[in-house]
Amino acid sequence: MTFCDISLIRGFNGAMVFSSVDESLRTGFTNDLRPGAPSKFKVKDSNGYDVLQLTEPFTGGRNDELVAYYREKVSQGNAYIIPDNHASSHGTTDK
Repeated sequence: MTFCDISLIRGFNGAMVFSSVDESLRTGFTNDLRPGAPSKFKVKDSNGYDVLQLTEPFTGGRNDELVAYYREKVSQGNAYIIPDNHASSHGTTDK
């Protein structure tokens, strides 16, 4: 069995989709979340690329407005937005 998940907890720098060779697993999203995001969460990474901030900063707390935005744009179960989104952890079927 193979497991995978996609997380937005530590920020967003691009869309991603995982799928297994046998097609029993597919998760993720293909849309760019940056253009419509609240501007206060748009930042540059250390290489100068446009990214979105963390939903849960290392300094503590939660960016609830960013969490709400992600929940509007990403179907449930396709990415961790906060740590307890366990429906976003997927595995292939045993054979």
